Amino acid sequence: MVVSRSMGIYILVALLFLAGLVLELLRVPNTVQAAESSNSIELYHRVPDIKNLPAPATMMPIAVEVRNTKKTDLKIRLVASRDGKMIDLAMPQGVLNVQDVPVYQVELPAPLAYMTYQFVAQTEDGTLVTTRRFILRRNCIQKFQVNVPDTVGDAEFRKNIADLVGKARSLERDTANYETALKLIDGLKVLTGE
Repeated sequence: MVVSRSMGIYILVALLFLAGLVLELLRVPNTVQAAESSNSIELYHRVPDIKNLPAPATMMPIAVEVRNTKKTDLKIRLVASRDGKMIDLAMPQGVLNVQDVPVYQVELPAPLAYMTYQFVAQTEDGTLVTTRRFILRRNCIQKFQVNVPDTVGDAEFRKNIADLVGKARSLERDTANYETALKLIDGLKVLTGE
């Protein structure tokens, strides 16, 4: 079986990500991380404050700075797991910030419960520069459930209403996810000219 170079890199990154996931979950995450390479570029990322995370499924920016270079066309990938679903995303071309440092940014739907991710950059000579894995974990997860005591005369009716309220909240979250997906599809249509 013939495997292309990019497919080999993808497989390597995915295996590295999954192999260290259990070990990384046991660590306390730092807020800032830089990864150094022998060719001296560094990936720098500031983890979003968990208290300021947007509502689940709302778009959330994630950015990484590349230091010791001014190139904005490096191949950088975001490898992540959001609420148990794997994401492998090529970052769009970077832009220079006011300090002339390349910044690569993408927007993703905010997780419902947790998200782990890391950045991988491929340098001109083919070596990989990676950050450690970052973890976003919400302090509490919204689960709508109302308990109605059986002693109330219309307990069955109240239980049905409470169940419907819980389902409505769940549908609101699903609707927000679908709206985010539609926005992404519209963005892709603009990019592809459809």
